[in-house]
Amino acid sequence: MKNASRLEQCVDFILNQCDGKELDVIIAAVERRKTNFAKEFSFDSEAASKKISQEINASIQKGMDGMTKSLRQFSIDLIAKEAPELSSEQISALAEKWIPDMSFDGSVKPLTRDGKVSGIPADVLYDMTLQFIDYGTGKMSNEKNNELKNSMGNWQEKYWNHFPTKVRQTIKTFFDGQTTFGECTKTLKQLLGLVTN
Repeated sequence: MKNASRLEQCVDFILNQCDGKELDVIIAAVERRKTNFAKEFSFDSEAASKKISQEINASIQKGMDGMTKSLRQFSIDLIAKEAPELSSEQISALAEKWIPDMSFDGSVKPLTRDGKVSGIPADVLYDMTLQFIDYGTGKMSNEKNNELKNSMGNWQEKYWNHFPTKVRQTIKTFFDGQTTFGECTKTLKQLLGLVTN
C-alpha cells in the first residue's frame, strides 16, 4: 500500500500539480531511468557470442598444446634412447622441428622460447632470414656475400640448417612465388615473436 500511495502521489503531482519546468525535469528523469534500465538488462548477443567463441578456442588450443607437449616429450625420450650421443639441447631442437607448435585457428604461433629460437636470439635469426632471402633473390651484394663466406664458409647451408621447419616453409613459399615479400616477412616476424598476429 505504501508503494501504491507513492505512485498515486507521483501521478497526481504530474497530472495536476507540476508546472512546465517541473514537467521537463520529470521527463528528463524518466528518460534517464529508461536508459539505465536498458543498459542494465540489455543482452549483447554479439559480445556474448564472441566471448563464448574465445573460451572455446582457448580450450581447444590448450588441448592441442597439451598434446604437442606429450608428443614432443615422447620424441625426446625416443631420441635419447636411440641416439644417446646427442646433447639434451640437440634432442630438444630435433623434437621441436619434428613436432612444431600447432594452432588450430590458422594463427601464427611464435616459435620463440625466452626470446630465442634454437638458442639464437629472434632478431638475429630474422636478420639471417633476410640475408638468405636477399641471396636467393639476387639482391645481396658481392661484398656482403664474400664477407659471410669468409667468416662462415658455406653460410647458406649453415643458415638453412638453423632455420626451424616453419621458417623454411615460409621462405620456400616466397621463393615459389606463392606469397609476396611483405607477406613472407610478416609471417617470419610472427613466427619469431617479433610482432603479434
